[in-house]
Formats: sequence, C-alpha cells, structure tokens
Amino acid sequence: MNLHDKTYEKQNFEGLSLPQSDLTNKEFVNCIFTKCDFRDCNFSRTTFIQCEFNSCNLSNIKIDDCRLQDVKFTQSKIVGANFASISRLIIDFSFDDSILNFCNFGDLDIKHTKFISCVVRETDFFKANLTGCDFKNADLQGTRFQNCNLKKACFVGATNYYVDPVDNNVGQARFSAPEVLALLSKFKIEIV
Repeated sequence: MNLHDKTYEKQNFEGLSLPQSDLTNKEFVNCIFTKCDFRDCNFSRTTFIQCEFNSCNLSNIKIDDCRLQDVKFTQSKIVGANFASISRLIIDFSFDDSILNFCNFGDLDIKHTKFISCVVRETDFFKANLTGCDFKNADLQGTRFQNCNLKKACFVGATNYYVDPVDNNVGQARFSAPEVLALLSKFKIEIV
C-alpha cells in the first residue's frame, strides 16, 4: 500500500513498509500507525493531528516544518530525527517506552512532554524549555541538557543522566537517589 492521497482521516495503518518514501505535504488526522516502517522517509511539511505511532520504525526521518499536534509514540524507534526543525505553531507529542537516540530537541518549547520509560541516548536538548517534562524511568546516557529550563521536571527512576545545576534551571525538579548524585559531578567533590 502506498500513501498517494494528500489527506487521511480516522484511518488505521498496519504493517506499512515504506522506507525512503516521499511523504511530504500530507495531512493525517486521528490516524493510528501500527508496526509500520518509515525509515528514511521525508515527512517535511506534513501534518499529524491526534495520531498514534505504535511499534513503528521512524529512524532517520526528515521532519522539516512537520506539524506534530497531540501525537503519541509508543514502543517506537526514532533515531537521528531533528525535532528542532519541526513547525513551532503547536507542538504536542509524547513518548512511551520508545527509543530516541541521536535526536535533536534543541531550542524547542516542549513543556510537559512525556519521555516515560524511553531510551534517550546521545540526544540534544540545548536551550529547550522542558518545564514539567517527565523523564520517569528513562535511560539518558550521553544526552545533553544545556541552558535548559527543567523546572518541575521529573527524573524519578531515570538513569545515566548528567544535568549541570549551574547551567540549567532545575528548581523544583524531582530526582531519585542514587542517580541524583550526578548533579554534583561538576564540582569535583568526593562523596563518601
């Protein structure tokens, strides 16, 4: 099956395999994608409103000026995506039990976004507004938080993270032991 139409509404797509496809300038409203392979697809200027991606491969997708409004990613793989290039009109997405490696969320205002139980490795959040974001039980190895607003963010159960409390606003953020000790690593102190 190919996606030749410009607009799709209230459709379920299962098992689509469209790697390297040009899916630009399309609109998907209330659609569910299950076990679809969209590796290396171009979703530039495409709109997703109230859509779900379940167990999909979205690695190396191009999402320049892509609109993501009320989009849920569950058990999906997203590697190398530049979310910093999406449309900033309305940004509303969440991630659950997904892989988000080598992605860029730099300079985005994504307050209250959920990254629950995700593997978020080597990902950039440079100058992002992450107020109230939920990183509960996430693996954040190599992920960079620099000049971020992490006020009221939740890192309970998160592992392998480093957040510089001088370089980021961490007021009222929630952390759990023993990982919270990583916040002190910048100060070169010995904890006994």
